[in-house]
Formats: sequence, structure tokens, C-alpha cells
Amino acid sequence: MRARDEAAPGLPLLVKIAPDLSFAEIDEVLDVLTASPISGVIPTNAMNSLPPHKPGGLSGPPLREKATSIIRHIWKQTRGQLPIIGVGGIHDAESALEKLRAGASLVQVYTGLIYKGPSLVRQINEGIVAWMEVQGIRAVGELVGADV
Repeated sequence: MRARDEAAPGLPLLVKIAPDLSFAEIDEVLDVLTASPISGVIPTNAMNSLPPHKPGGLSGPPLREKATSIIRHIWKQTRGQLPIIGVGGIHDAESALEKLRAGASLVQVYTGLIYKGPSLVRQINEGIVAWMEVQGIRAVGELVGADV
């Protein structure tokens, strides 16, 4: 935090955590994060628990369910006080809504962009807005943590 304050005062600092951690390990990380002035958390990075002969990490749709459960856990543990950036398997409005309703304040799309292209962002936004209109929801903030 000191180095960040010297180099770029006021710049948000987000901490990304691995999906390979147990909930007990995540709780230990949360103890540190909630005691520091970080701006938020990004659960999850690519999963590292792959067979030894497979280099790299697992991301995208195979990580969707695990990532959502971690977001939900963090939301419950922090009572929504720590901003969460939802990632992991977001490829349409439904999967983005899943992350928001589990407790994410924002969503990050990467693998979906690789496979579906930049128009995916517009499709997700339009899908969320259409769903909210049907549900009578006026602000995305009303969705955050709604399923927890």
C-alpha cells in the first residue's frame, strides 16, 4: 500500500485470489484484506490444480460454478463490505447476472471475449437491462448479493 501511495496515490488496488484455495484459506486472506485499505477483491484467477502434465491454468466456463461459489462465500463473510469483481465463465447475460446476484459489484470478461468477440459486452449489457426491466429492477446495485 505504501508503494502504491508513493507511485500512484488514490489509484484503486484490487487483490486477485486463486480458486484453488479452501474456504478456510479464503477466510484467512479476507482477514488480511478487510484489515487493509484495498479497493476490492477479484475471485478468481485461473485454477492451478491441473494434472502435472498440463501447463497453464484453467479458466472460462469450467471455472464458472466454483468462481460463483467463492464470490457468494466472500459476500457472506464480508457482509457485502468488500467490493467483489466477478470473473470466471462469463459468456452471456445469464452468467454475468449469476455473478452479480452472488455478490459481485462488477464483472470482468476475458475468455468469453476470446470466443465471442467484443460484441459480447453489448450483448451482456442488453441482456441484463432486459432482464431487469422484466423483474422491475431499476439499478444494477439491487442485484448485488440478491441470491445470498
